[in-house]
Amino acid sequence: RGDVSQQRKFGTYGARYFRSPGAGQFDYNGETIFQKGQRSNMDHFAYFQHFEVGYTLNTSLRPRISTMYDYGSGTSDPASGKSGAFDTLFGARRPELGPTSIYGPFFRSNISSPGIRLDAQASREIDLTLKWRIWYLAQSKDVWVGSGLQDPTGAAGNYLGQDLEFRARWSWNTFLALDAGYTHFFKGSYVSYLAQTPGNP
Repeated sequence: RGDVSQQRKFGTYGARYFRSPGAGQFDYNGETIFQKGQRSNMDHFAYFQHFEVGYTLNTSLRPRISTMYDYGSGTSDPASGKSGAFDTLFGARRPELGPTSIYGPFFRSNISSPGIRLDAQASREIDLTLKWRIWYLAQSKDVWVGSGLQDPTGAAGNYLGQDLEFRARWSWNTFLALDAGYTHFFKGSYVSYLAQTPGNP
């Protein structure tokens, strides 16, 4: 009911496979999700993939270094009358994609992003994270979800840029934690190209 552009009638199906991190061993975390049905009166088929492999050193700080890759499908041709952009639905973006609140330009839709992350336990209460990722659009003609930018011609390419994030978290007790960090986004050629187009944000 209501706005046709917001109507959804599809199923979301997925599976997750993982091995929990442990000192002196490799771990992994993967998720495969696909959607099929109707969205905005169009045939909808979309999918999302997350892969991560890490290793934890057996030292006092328990540093864990991991590599990851996320892919959220987009619509290859927005004029085709078919929907291929993965619908995030709900849920936190923080674990893989970055902090939310004021800064949160990345969703699990129309993205292709490899990255690396370093986690360390500075003390029993304090843990640290350093993360670096490269961001591309999965489909250059589809919208960059959350930004308000789109180039239906595809001339702007698909390179969005890179971001570097540092985070520190202090777990005061079981019910309260203080989380602080810094993220810097290095804009890519896609942003530079579209910034010169009148009317774009």
